[in-house]
Formats: sequence, C-alpha cells, structure tokens
Amino acid sequence: FSATGVFTDCDGVTYDEASGFTNSRDRLLKATLRGSKLSENIRHVRFATADVVVVDIDSELSGFQQLPAGVSAWPDGILRTRVQEVFVRTPSGWTILSFHSVDAKVPPSRS
Repeated sequence: FSATGVFTDCDGVTYDEASGFTNSRDRLLKATLRGSKLSENIRHVRFATADVVVVDIDSELSGFQQLPAGVSAWPDGILRTRVQEVFVRTPSGWTILSFHSVDAKVPPSRS
C-alpha cells in the first residue's frame, strides 16, 4: 500500500494513510473475521497509462463471526463486496494508491 494512499473499507470508514487502514484490517482479521473464508474474482482490469492500472474485484466472505456495523450479508449468509483498487508503478514496483470497498446489496426481487 502507498503510504499516501486513500482507503475506504466496506463499513464506510476512510483512511488517508496506509497504516491506519492496515491496522484496522489486522484488528478485524484477528477478531470479527477470524476463521472466515474470502473468495475474490477479478472482474475488470483497465490500464489508464502504462504505470496506472484500475482493478475491479468481486469478493465473497463467509464463515465470519459477525460483521462491522452497517454492513449486511445476503440471505445466504455471504457478504458480497465490490472492490476497486488503483495500482501505480513506482521505481520499487507496483503499489496500491487507492482501495475502495462497498458491500453489494441484494438485488430487488422481480415480480
């Protein structure tokens, strides 16, 4: 993660630095999400330039103990999220400049 990046987790909390984001995720993984299973599929990759790429990811989380306030699982008990990450090539390699995640809502029933 870029030290100067912007990161928004699926509970809506935004961090203006990588350390706050990674510390929050560490706490979640050691407690609330301990023992959960994450599955991710890359939906789309777009190169804005040769040194900037935008990646859209669909993720599914199951087996969690509970979810952060304001985040809802689908009726089947799986949390589905949509993630967008912006990677930038630096002299030391690729780094994540921006990470934004939202919980995907259950589609409305068609009647």
